[in-house]
Amino acid sequence: LALLEFAVTRDELKAIYPLISSSINSMVDRLAPVLIERGMQGGIRVYHESFQRFLLETRLEESEQRKAVLGPVIEWLRAKGFFKDARAFRFLSPLLAEIGDDKAVCSLVDAAYVASAVAACHGEAAIVKNIAVAAEAAVRLQDWKALVRSMELAKEISEYAFNRMDEALGSFSDIPIALFGANWLADRLLYEGRPVFPARLGLQLCEAIDRAGSVPPWKEYIDAFRLTRAN
Repeated sequence: LALLEFAVTRDELKAIYPLISSSINSMVDRLAPVLIERGMQGGIRVYHESFQRFLLETRLEESEQRKAVLGPVIEWLRAKGFFKDARAFRFLSPLLAEIGDDKAVCSLVDAAYVASAVAACHGEAAIVKNIAVAAEAAVRLQDWKALVRSMELAKEISEYAFNRMDEALGSFSDIPIALFGANWLADRLLYEGRPVFPARLGLQLCEAIDRAGSVPPWKEYIDAFRLTRAN
């Protein structure tokens, strides 16, 4: 839990570590004073960031220890699908970098990466973060082809975010709804309860989801829009 930047449920911990699945509930209960568990927000985290840092510095200093702990998490995220699952998309690359698998990082961010990420309706910030992780991995590998590719992908997502996102996603929101369903798109609009897209575009998508008969996150995007106007 200290190594993860995202929350996991008890059932997810059991799926990640099947060999100790029968002990997960008792372990979590015993550690309850230093954990926070929220059903509505997706699971369990270490309660305080300073304690999380302490655990990393005193219990998980060695790279081999971290590999042993993170290996099952990485395989679990891979099985969910890099572009299909929001947590896999956001955290698989950083975890691979954490265990030193820079080649795997670069292979995720290939020439079709931005197109695939946009087609899967991921937000700009998460798309850019993966490119940055891949660029750092390319430098460590001295793989200049991969580095140049990351630079070109950064230009692609910049062009999309600043000039084409409203047109591509806002005007054609019926396409992802037809392909994946309105509920799927509604889930894509938030991550851990926070808006993924710019407020105005988010409201357009909420309207499209509403028309399609699903329940969009109106409140979060109306609040974000009011904040934008206030600033």
